[in-house]
Amino acid sequence: MLDRLRNEELDIVVGSRYVQGGGLGDWQSDRAAMSRFATKLSRLVVRADLKDPMSGYFMMRRDAFMSAARRLSSLGFKIMLDIFASAPAALKFREVPYEFRTRFAGESKLDSVAMWTTGCSCSIN
Repeated sequence: MLDRLRNEELDIVVGSRYVQGGGLGDWQSDRAAMSRFATKLSRLVVRADLKDPMSGYFMMRRDAFMSAARRLSSLGFKIMLDIFASAPAALKFREVPYEFRTRFAGESKLDSVAMWTTGCSCSIN
């Protein structure tokens, strides 16, 4: 990711489960379905053609972050989605594959309430 930021004219590099070479690992079908639904919902607030807009695995340039920082919502739970929705200009991005691994501790924050909050919070920006 760092090499791409250093060598290409990009604002952000996103680890994506939904590009060739990426994957969901051993997710249960209900979690995979919730992820697909959240991805579709996110298309309502982000115009970029991201394959994995709900990814939490990304790296970006400081200036790109600072340009969006003042507009970021204090609600919701997916910062990258909020950054894309809040950026004053379209972000130049590239998605790179990664495969999700089985969680060893904790639990996912993605549930129906989080998806609703994320959709609402990003749409007010």
